[in-house]
This record gives sequence, structure tokens and C-alpha cells, in this order.
Amino acid sequence: QRSPLVNLGEVIRGHLYRNRSFTIRNDSTSSLDFSVSSVIQEGRVQGGGESELALSSSHFVLKLVRTLSLPPLTSKRVFIFYRPAQGSSQDDVGIREMFQGTRVL
Repeated sequence: QRSPLVNLGEVIRGHLYRNRSFTIRNDSTSSLDFSVSSVIQEGRVQGGGESELALSSSHFVLKLVRTLSLPPLTSKRVFIFYRPAQGSSQDDVGIREMFQGTRVL
């Protein structure tokens, strides 16, 4: 199964982007735990440096998210905080979120 892809398009070095998000829904009748992780898929990259990527439960303040526990029939929005490295020049950046749910007994 392929994970969803969020494409940020052209980005500016050193600028913080937090205007993208995704929603995790639990449509089941049982509580579920979700693990959330991300992978940066950078297009043409020049220069060095590490880009910063974090997933947050808040849009305004970084509140790191790695796991979510959702009661039955609920959803939670997760915000992407991304800052391209100062020494890089990305023409096209995609961020792939991977999440999986496990049943809580």
C-alpha cells in the first residue's frame, strides 16, 4: 500500500513551512493506535545541509507527534513543519507520511 504524498512544490531555503496538514481517521468501532513517520523526498538538491521535518499536533506551536491513540469514529489533524536546509536548493520537494493503525484490546 502506498502512503499519501504531500507535494510542497518550490520552497525557499531556511523558510519554515507549516501550511500543510493531513487527517488521520478512525472509522472503526474500536480504539486504534497510529504510528506516524515521514520521509523527505527531495528533487534536484544542490549543496549540503540537513532539512528539518517534524509532525505536530498544533499548527502554531511545534508539538511533536509520533503516535496517536484515536477512540472509535474520531479523527485528528496532523501538521507538517518543514524547513529546507540553508545550503540546499530544492526545486521540488515531496513529503511522504507513513502511518499504520493497530487495534487496541
